[in-house]
Amino acid sequence: MKQIIAVCFVLAIVASGVYTLTGTVCSRTATRVHVSRYCKFWFLGCWSWGTHRYWSYSRVEYCCRGYRSNRGRCDPHCPRGCGGVGTCVAPSVCNCGQTHTGQHCGKPQCSYRFPCYPGICSLPDHCECADSFGKPRGESKKCNEITKRPSVMIANASLEYYDNDRQDIIYSVTVVAPDNGTNTLTWWSNIGKFNRFDIAMEAFLDLGELPHRPEYVRSDKFGIMSAHIDYTITKASHSVPNATERVICQTANQEPESGVVNCAKHVPFFGYRLDNGDVFTMRFEVASGGYMRLSDGSRTNFVGRTGAKEIRMKFDFIPPYHCRDDNTCGTVHEKPPLQVVNDITRVTYFLL
Repeated sequence: MKQIIAVCFVLAIVASGVYTLTGTVCSRTATRVHVSRYCKFWFLGCWSWGTHRYWSYSRVEYCCRGYRSNRGRCDPHCPRGCGGVGTCVAPSVCNCGQTHTGQHCGKPQCSYRFPCYPGICSLPDHCECADSFGKPRGESKKCNEITKRPSVMIANASLEYYDNDRQDIIYSVTVVAPDNGTNTLTWWSNIGKFNRFDIAMEAFLDLGELPHRPEYVRSDKFGIMSAHIDYTITKASHSVPNATERVICQTANQEPESGVVNCAKHVPFFGYRLDNGDVFTMRFEVASGGYMRLSDGSRTNFVGRTGAKEIRMKFDFIPPYHCRDDNTCGTVHEKPPLQVVNDITRVTYFLL
């Protein structure tokens, strides 16, 4: 006899509000992963549980890069304006009329010899970098360094003890790194018997709105260049060597990923023994990068930054005790650790 018990929760969400927009509209697919548990065998209670996984998808619309919503319409946006004399006709592109020239109606253009991108060339020998970009040390004209770090939006791990005979998860411990600016989460546990685990992360590089590409820049691409997860067992006993494994999600020889980078790993055989004082560390790390191709056929690579989050699970199997139990309190703590009084009395107390 089977009884279905719906216990559904969301493992990972990549979604945002859905809007009805007009104009230059882009879209992406939001994915939801659901897990439900059901009772496989029921007799005066559930003796065996099973799991179902299913995915749901939705289409999310948003204004394309370089456009902003204006009462439901995606209009082109010029972050620095058009000098008060022009009209914004495309992202960061001004129609300056017959009296002004340049990207913003009056500022000189740079060339492929001194590519000021992503940036604004205010003088022939001066380049003002856009937000999220900067000049490497010793460089005064090129903005080929990404100053903004990529964000690890989701980082979690789930350790389980799985009974192969019963084909069921006996217990599990799930740790999720908070999305509050904290890069390291420490989690204590008095459970140390696991035989498999899952680990996952999502990362994204948000560079904001970039200036319009000048004519001497044929193409550009920025995003996540590399991503990996390291998990390490640090033994309290120094006589046992530490063990480290790495999950590769994105390698540096690939094209940069401008969207969300997903990385997940299921380890069906977790063969490490966890003892008191051991530390299980999971480090989620991504690195940004990019390039631009110039009109002369050359390619300029950008120096990126790294972003990371870390989860440290510390194991303590020694039960807590009070110093009165082994007479180590001395004369400082002569009072009992907990004094219990009557919770209901006829005496009135006034706290001042």
